[in-house]
Amino acid sequence: MIQVIHRAFDILEYLSQDPKREFSLGEIAAYTGLNSGTCANIMKTLVRRNYVVHLGVKKGYRIGIMPLIITDNDAYIRLLASACKPPMNALCSEINEIVILSVVRHNRRFLVYQTKSTHEIQATTTPEQSVYKATTARMIISSYNNARLEKLVKDVGLPQESEWPEIKTFKQLKEALSDIRENRMAFGWDQFDVVSLAVPVEINGSTVASVGIYLPACRYTEEVMKVYEAKLRECAHFINEIGLKRNLFVTEY
Repeated sequence: MIQVIHRAFDILEYLSQDPKREFSLGEIAAYTGLNSGTCANIMKTLVRRNYVVHLGVKKGYRIGIMPLIITDNDAYIRLLASACKPPMNALCSEINEIVILSVVRHNRRFLVYQTKSTHEIQATTTPEQSVYKATTARMIISSYNNARLEKLVKDVGLPQESEWPEIKTFKQLKEALSDIRENRMAFGWDQFDVVSLAVPVEINGSTVASVGIYLPACRYTEEVMKVYEAKLRECAHFINEIGLKRNLFVTEY
């Protein structure tokens, strides 16, 4: 048995008993039977991986966001929405187009939050959609490693013609997702003339969601899309660097 792994799990189980409480290093060390130095080193790793949040110098610890993410906990979705709403609303007010926040759960794209525009003609999207059809979902699955992508295809198959007409083979799917990952942006134009852009929402370099702009093709121009792309990237940067750290307790030790 690897004792340090057992101690790490002991710490997580201890903190999760009262997620809102602040635990001191001394309390954690006493519970696990570790000396303070060893306990501090374990805590440092857990904080860096966002399993634990450190509340500041000479302050304590509490459970972080990562346990909620890996268990697909609904509380994580609520916290994610809280982190993203302000910059998304600000972007919507500036460009007057729909801005959406999506996650992938159970191999489907789920809408977490959507702003409203005042245009008479608006783009719309459904609360749940295929991961291949939704631009925000394409952005998320572009972060999948080969094994995870192979499992996705095993579970749901390759894209249907109505979902992603350009993709016929697994090789084409990998290449398309690789381009999205490299550009850190996905672009879509569907059969209903809805144009969309999407960029990643990340925690420590891992894509956990995607934020996107949806608009009807009648308002599309290359010049407009260049502006929207820049503003969408700014929005995502604010979410990643400020919103998530403030609302999801993503911290640096």
